[in-house]
Amino acid sequence: MPDDNDAPLIDVAGLRRDLYRLVVLLLADESVAEVDAFRDLADAHHEAEVNRLLIWVAIAVRRRTENMPTSRTAYKYHFKLGNKIVHTGITSDIDRREAEHQRASGWEKGHIFQVGNRTTRAAALEWENEQRKKGKPTGP
Repeated sequence: MPDDNDAPLIDVAGLRRDLYRLVVLLLADESVAEVDAFRDLADAHHEAEVNRLLIWVAIAVRRRTENMPTSRTAYKYHFKLGNKIVHTGITSDIDRREAEHQRASGWEKGHIFQVGNRTTRAAALEWENEQRKKGKPTGP
């Protein structure tokens, strides 16, 4: 069992100042700093309120991230003319993207070949960069 001396030191005063600054930034209004209620957040007399607010923020963030589904909205694809890959890319609407490619001169008879399953935008961008490094024809 860890000793109390192993617990991380928390700079409560610094945390309180940071919370005050965060509130001011979140409200994006310099006049907020002039409101006594917000200025008093940095005062030691409000430690319990600040601690409750910190706990509430932590709980809210945890709930939001736990319940947030992974948005797998991106498709990875190769646009092919016959068996030749002429373009590699990502899109959120594969049918629309195929139609856009088919409007390009010389690509009218081409088709999209979906690569893998839908994925997150971040993962799709990473895949697209890997394709670019391998020399595959990609978009901008």
